[in-house]
Amino acid sequence: MSLRRRRFLTVMFLIFVLLLSGCWSRREIDDLAIVTGIALDLGPDNKVHMTIQLVKPEVLAKRAQGGGGGGNADKAYWLLESHGLTFVDAVRKFNTLSPRQLFLAHNVIIIFGEDLARRGIASTLDRISRTKNLRRTIWVMVAKGKAREVLEAELEPEYLSAVAIGHMIEGREVYSQSYGIDLKDFLRVLTGSSPNPVASRIELRKEFTNREFWEVDEDGQGEAGQGEEDAKEHINKEARTQGREQAKKSVVLTGAAVFKKDKLMGWFDPTETRGLLWIQGKMRRGIIIINGPEGEKMAFESIRSKSEVVPKIHQGKLIMRVKIDEENDFAEDMGFVPLTPENIPGIEKKIAAAIQKDIEAALRKGQKEYKSDIFGFGAAVHRKYPQQWKAIKGRWEELFPQLEVQVEVKSKIRRRGMSTEPPKPGGKE
Repeated sequence: MSLRRRRFLTVMFLIFVLLLSGCWSRREIDDLAIVTGIALDLGPDNKVHMTIQLVKPEVLAKRAQGGGGGGNADKAYWLLESHGLTFVDAVRKFNTLSPRQLFLAHNVIIIFGEDLARRGIASTLDRISRTKNLRRTIWVMVAKGKAREVLEAELEPEYLSAVAIGHMIEGREVYSQSYGIDLKDFLRVLTGSSPNPVASRIELRKEFTNREFWEVDEDGQGEAGQGEEDAKEHINKEARTQGREQAKKSVVLTGAAVFKKDKLMGWFDPTETRGLLWIQGKMRRGIIIINGPEGEKMAFESIRSKSEVVPKIHQGKLIMRVKIDEENDFAEDMGFVPLTPENIPGIEKKIAAAIQKDIEAALRKGQKEYKSDIFGFGAAVHRKYPQQWKAIKGRWEELFPQLEVQVEVKSKIRRRGMSTEPPKPGGKE
């Protein structure tokens, strides 16, 4: 046998050995604890309290086949808690609590509790950004209150609350009154020229379903009652009432969480959040409601928006100009005034004024109250005037609250629907 042939057979043998060895890094699903959500809170002991939502594959499989039922035993997840001096310390302690290895590749959200976010999250983010298998596309959120409670929410028809919250953030653009940012963009802003990121704000709320209660009379006899009004009356009479409530925890995405560097400064309400979205050019869709020519309510749906932030130095003074070009469709008329070419220009001015009002609300709180350049003005100056930026960068926190911002909004109605006149009752008689 020739040397060349022997080498060929040796190489083929090694290939077959490698193929027969299978996937050396494969991990069986039965050995993994699949994480869908992470909540981080600051405990009373000043430690990081970490809660993770773990999938119960057997329950998901059962429900997919049409099985399942009610109660905590049939939930498709369970919550596991740990705590430590740091994020990594808390993660490592999970190994003593679960027989399965944590698998983070399917994680959807990471939620910071309000107290932890106000203390600062830079060190925690540093470790998170280094964590193996944790995707950089997970949503970053801040809970008003405790982050752990958000993971306990029940968001039907989804079986996993973390997954449901992820879907809520993805669908936020329909109404455009909440904010969304993933881990990679949050870190990009935090390490940029204007290191003041904004995150989703999520808030827990309790929804009371059917409640039964017994109001105890002085003689000890009780009468059953049911319904929302009765329940409210019952709650207000706690001194002489014994009650049993059936409530489920739900959540709502509302507004935004505003940071100054890595520390939470406070909140933007839905109106201020929409103003921020206009400035940042992240406004996709949303409903704008104005008063029509005769005072009636008119609704328009924003379909396209373009934002331009332009710094300008005039006579040695830095001025920021925000230009918004917006297009919308006519959505609804609460009165009976037809949308005609004669009244369209006036309506477009009212739409522009409504948008400008949202923007000014965001600027007022961001500049004057929080003094946090979440709008990216510093980055705009850096791009256009790099030399001047070097001179003022160290004083930007001092200069930003006093920065003059000029807002210019142009609005255009593109489509009026299938009819130019509302269906006025008896209008054709």
